[in-house]
Amino acid sequence: MRTSTAVGAGLYNFLQGVRDSTDTRVRDWVNQLTSQDLSANEVADEIIDQLISTGGSLEEESCRDSMAQALSDLLTINPDVDLLNMDNDSIWSVVELFMANEAFNRLNLDIGQLFESDRYSPREVVSRMNDIREYLRSEISAQIQELKTDASNPTKAEMNNLLQTAIKITFEVFEEEA
Repeated sequence: MRTSTAVGAGLYNFLQGVRDSTDTRVRDWVNQLTSQDLSANEVADEIIDQLISTGGSLEEESCRDSMAQALSDLLTINPDVDLLNMDNDSIWSVVELFMANEAFNRLNLDIGQLFESDRYSPREVVSRMNDIREYLRSEISAQIQELKTDASNPTKAEMNNLLQTAIKITFEVFEEEA
């Protein structure tokens, strides 16, 4: 999940840069977006386009899907959030949501075929997948919350390491539970 953690770290730094308006290129991009009167969902799409190329690889598509879901979830949780001026808590939340979605997508790719047999009813499959999704969301959030106390304003490299550690610990705990 190195690509996923790199994208998560990029998301964190990009959203801070958008808010803080420290980069001329990013400031110009924000000014262009705000002049268009876009909806929050359209702004989310533009953020995704800035961060993830559209090469079509499995990793890119997974990251695009995970980020779209994370931004959508954030807008559901906090409909008044301004995606171009998020506070630190909102930025951390969207990164946590992204990483949880990405971990679920990757786990689903690895073990999803197990649920395709006649052994499980469709209801059981949905229930177990929902349980896995909620577990990953909760555990990744807990790991990030614990790790971020040592890095209140991490660099992109520090954030990447933090996310890699959170994923590693989460899957170690997941394997013990399974």
